[in-house]
Amino acid sequence: MSTSKDMVPCFVGAHQPHHGLSLKDSGERTIHQPVRFTSKAILAELPAMPAEGITKTPPEAVASNSSDLGVETPPPSCPDIFDSGSPATAKGQTACAKALEGVGGSGSKKGQLPLAVTPVRTLKRKISSISPSGIATNKGVAEHDPANHEIKRLREEKGLKWEQIAEVLNKRLIEQGKSPAFTHNGVYSRYTRNAPRIAALEAWPSGQDEMLIRAYHEVRAEMAEELWHRVSDKIVQAGGERTSPGACAVRYNSL
Repeated sequence: MSTSKDMVPCFVGAHQPHHGLSLKDSGERTIHQPVRFTSKAILAELPAMPAEGITKTPPEAVASNSSDLGVETPPPSCPDIFDSGSPATAKGQTACAKALEGVGGSGSKKGQLPLAVTPVRTLKRKISSISPSGIATNKGVAEHDPANHEIKRLREEKGLKWEQIAEVLNKRLIEQGKSPAFTHNGVYSRYTRNAPRIAALEAWPSGQDEMLIRAYHEVRAEMAEELWHRVSDKIVQAGGERTSPGACAVRYNSL
């Protein structure tokens, strides 16, 4: 083990607390440099430091050095449109549907529109927005993307290969002045992820979706009205005075 006589100071950066050596720079200002001690045997194996000091290695040199050492330099990351969800707002989904107007097709083998632009979706958003007890809906799920419906239709109804589907979609995007962004891998990935979910949504009978949405909000309204009637009854059961359900609601919110 090296003794203290074999140890020499080694500078480790000026951002640490300034305990260590005090040096003079060219302007005769005192610079406090923190130090740690390193074995002379280790320092002897290092290349000599240039007279002007340590220089910062440019990024391109780091990349080449990494390849020389057999270390793969990861490529720059870029967003993958196939992993991104559809627009998260109704306005964004409408814009998306218009942008892919030529891509949308019939939306499914049943001749239905993609759910992103159906009257059912519009009804659900409208009721949720005007109802105080409405629930925010998930407008960005992949099964509501018109492009995913078109991929499913071209694969199952037309029997096209993945390369052919990508070519069809890219051709339509180019005709609309858009950049071709579909690849056979991306089309395949979209299909495997979203086709089962789209099929599950298509299993409902015609008109059942409208019934579901209306029934849900009607029941919530009935439950909200019944809630304060039951609260009023509970007050009487506890020995209090009879109070109207509306007065109970107002009083509760003011507490």
